[in-house]
Amino acid sequence: MCLLIYKLRKNNIYKVETEESMSEKVNKLFSEVAEHYDLMNNLITFGMHSGWKKKLVELTNVSKDNSAIDIATGTGDVAILLQEKVGSNGRIVALDFNKEMLDKLKEKDTEQKYGLEIELGDALSLKYDDNTFDASTISYGIRNVDDPLICLKEMSRVVKPNGKVVILETGQPIGILSPLIKIYQKGIIPILGKIIANQFKNYYYLPDTASRFPSGDNFTKLMEKSESFSKITKIKLMFGVSYIYIGIVK
Repeated sequence: MCLLIYKLRKNNIYKVETEESMSEKVNKLFSEVAEHYDLMNNLITFGMHSGWKKKLVELTNVSKDNSAIDIATGTGDVAILLQEKVGSNGRIVALDFNKEMLDKLKEKDTEQKYGLEIELGDALSLKYDDNTFDASTISYGIRNVDDPLICLKEMSRVVKPNGKVVILETGQPIGILSPLIKIYQKGIIPILGKIIANQFKNYYYLPDTASRFPSGDNFTKLMEKSESFSKITKIKLMFGVSYIYIGIVK
């Protein structure tokens, strides 16, 4: 739903203008980049995102016959890895709010028969009962929701006590390599987006949001604020380019 913005004019008349919410902007963006999403992820991370996602899945500790929900699943990299962990008798829900991204995942699922439950849904209002899953995950998605705190509460709500919420998200690297990484993120990535997918603006927006989203200790403080976890840990990846956060559900 659009936000209504009221602006006071010199003649004291309020004019109503509309501005897209974060979720509407992101939904439109991912519809536009869906066709080349997997290729671009491999290019801009030099393939490293695959290893980080495998690490995320390992940290969930899910095993055969367990269940998990992967939120903001996109084209399903993490959901597929989770399904491989839990086996044919396990249950993996792959949820996203963008139809075009899920269409790409459905193509994969049809070809490979992973057996995923693919759902179009809202990360801020999950339809599942409390204590449904053994784990919940989200990779490079929580910075794009309208309210990350609500997302954390929902992710923990649907997980059984002592289960895990595991999050992979971008960070703000510090140290000697930080200037070079920032040049790459805000300079090279948009150019690659233009060349490969004809999407310069969208691939400028994505690293720009990453640079402004809380990471490291600032994100763990947000997790603490949710009052959902008995223990919170973080793992820095590649000088802080990304982080994995693990919350043990109360």
